[in-house]
Amino acid sequence: MKTSTAKIIGALFAVIGAVCICYPIITSIWIEIMVGAGLITGAVFALVKIPSEEGLWNKIYYLCISALYAAGGIFMFCNPVGGTAAVMIALGIMFLMEGVLILLYWANTLKKRHALMLLNGIITLILGALILANISTGLWFIGTLVGVDLIFTGIAIFAAPAQNIAARTQDEKDPHEYRSNNLG
Repeated sequence: MKTSTAKIIGALFAVIGAVCICYPIITSIWIEIMVGAGLITGAVFALVKIPSEEGLWNKIYYLCISALYAAGGIFMFCNPVGGTAAVMIALGIMFLMEGVLILLYWANTLKKRHALMLLNGIITLILGALILANISTGLWFIGTLVGVDLIFTGIAIFAAPAQNIAARTQDEKDPHEYRSNNLG
């Protein structure tokens, strides 16, 4: 990715994160409504798949999945506050998984000088744990933590090109020293 593109994307992430922190309840409800819309979309796709299935049980399966997705999506649209707990659980699990993936990515790159990537992974793990520990806190919690995650992701993306340039400069000075020290 070009340096200018990464900086623009990183800045957009950070700005959107700041907006989420300024308006956490609106952000929480928007996230919950988007999950509801996704479930209703999944219900439509499952319903469309039914005629192409062979066998009664396959058709029944997709009909049941369609009904389940539709019920969940309609519940979230009709009761955004009530659906927030389900969204918080899903978001908490997603942040935990994202944090683990970021840390695995960081640990498996040859250039472990990306301290911001490491910090992003740790903060994302902490945010996931905070969400799961505070499900009953309320609507503001999701929006605030999503905002914090977006800000740190934006900072990591924004700073990555500069760190890559610094790492290349160091490797050009003595590429054998870096590889021998970091490849075991």
